[in-house]
Amino acid sequence: MIRCLVVTITRNRRGEAVRRENLVSTDVLTIGRSAQSAIHLPDPRVRLKHGAIRSTAAGYLLEDSDGSGASLNPYLEGGRRRPPREGLSVGPYELTPVRSSDAGHDFELQVELVQPIPESIDGLRQRSGISLTSTWLSKRWPAWALIALVTGVFLVLPIDQARKSWKATTAVADPAKPVGVRGIAWDAAWDPGPLGLAHQQLQRKCTTCHTEAFALVPDAPCLKCHASIGDHTAVAATQTAVFGGTRCASCHLDHKGENGLVRSDATLCVDCHKDLRAKHPSTRFPNIRDFATDHPPFALSVVNAATAKVDRVKAEDLRSYVESSGLKFTHAKHLDPEGCARAVGSPRPRLRHLPQARSGGRPLPAPQDGGDLFRVPPASVRARGDEALGAPRLA
Repeated sequence: MIRCLVVTITRNRRGEAVRRENLVSTDVLTIGRSAQSAIHLPDPRVRLKHGAIRSTAAGYLLEDSDGSGASLNPYLEGGRRRPPREGLSVGPYELTPVRSSDAGHDFELQVELVQPIPESIDGLRQRSGISLTSTWLSKRWPAWALIALVTGVFLVLPIDQARKSWKATTAVADPAKPVGVRGIAWDAAWDPGPLGLAHQQLQRKCTTCHTEAFALVPDAPCLKCHASIGDHTAVAATQTAVFGGTRCASCHLDHKGENGLVRSDATLCVDCHKDLRAKHPSTRFPNIRDFATDHPPFALSVVNAATAKVDRVKAEDLRSYVESSGLKFTHAKHLDPEGCARAVGSPRPRLRHLPQARSGGRPLPAPQDGGDLFRVPPASVRARGDEALGAPRLA
């Protein structure tokens, strides 16, 4: 068993030696580029299995893969004899055995790369021919050409199109023109996304909302079309205190898809309701930081049959209200466990209260007393009934 302290020596920028130690215990101390070698030398000039150090009766022997060998005894012998100044060469590496007095290992083996691959930035630049300076090309004129192209396509042409309001770029295509003659929507490069469903008629009519160039959409265009829509709250003082100075487009963002105008997530509501009392101290509503866990039960809008007005009713107070929906079959009758037939005064549910399909002028047979309400007729009758109803038959 060979116990060797492998010391890998590297040099920093100032030429100082940096040691990295690794204790290896093995029967044969293999050397090579292979990662399985006990002494790994990662250099393409070293063979995968370059050699090995073996323990023999005459001492330690470094054997090459070609069969030649060198003894390590001159480096490890004590006494007055000095060890050789130069180490053993293994490719670009120099291996120097050192006698050690430590009982934890037999000897120390110093490994240092003394002939690194001569690669430098200047040498690579001289040998490579991939730079533009070595060709007839130049960086300047392609850069100016790209600047001119981007400026023309994404700035000059859209501004010119918006100024002239070209009719050829409207959403309605002119059937008299062939497809290849239709105009190009140059300002489409400025389009941040599709409009909402309520604004689909405003396609290619940007100035309807964007009244000023490179400015946020003001409230005036919104109120011009939505004048009959009230404020967020009916109390003027609350509206001014909470939403004063807030633009309509701050909450109702367009170009966010078909359903982007009306947000239904709780984040938008919490942005204002989390510090509602700080904005409006006299409000009777509390601050809400989470509508799922921090909000009281919502009030419902119910039509009062006596006054024909809409009342705001809490869910726990709905028991005192009587439904007046005008439906013949109300929710209470539909949810009756005895079925819908009770609503028309029948003592038992009957199939005759359902729409009947006729076959040759004869109604389909109704179930007998005690039968099921939704009993399926025989296959022959069902087939004739399907033909009478015009329903497709299955083979």
